[in-house]
Amino acid sequence: MTTETALLVARGLGSCVAIGLWDPLSHAGGLSHVLLPSIEMSVFRDSPHKFADRSVPLMVRELRRKGAPVERLVAKIVGGAQMFNPKGLSHGGVLRIGERNVTAVREQLAAVGVPIVGEDVGGTVGRTVAFSTSDGSMTITTIESPPRIL
Repeated sequence: MTTETALLVARGLGSCVAIGLWDPLSHAGGLSHVLLPSIEMSVFRDSPHKFADRSVPLMVRELRRKGAPVERLVAKIVGGAQMFNPKGLSHGGVLRIGERNVTAVREQLAAVGVPIVGEDVGGTVGRTVAFSTSDGSMTITTIESPPRIL
């Protein structure tokens, strides 16, 4: 989380979801790289920002401490791809971690009252995002298409 002008980057988003939170007035912002919907899904719990159920509330709390009230925060989310053949490694699509990550992030943002103003989720292609705290833009790159700005 920062109140400085910064370009925050999350590389290699497959089933993971990047969450960019931003306050348009103060330009405070932050970027989280969520790996799983819930901390309960992992034995490695050293970094709460890896989990949607912990990261969103923590980001909001940290941005509020930096002077960004929750009422002004907006979110952009990117990622949540299905990287493996649904009939292959994910046992008929049962795991669907990308989809579950997106659902968990949306639920957590709704619970804290932060609207999603842009998203690029799902599909089968990994992404890298660069989130600018100067204007709240998120540049998305993939191996299959030119960069897009969200």
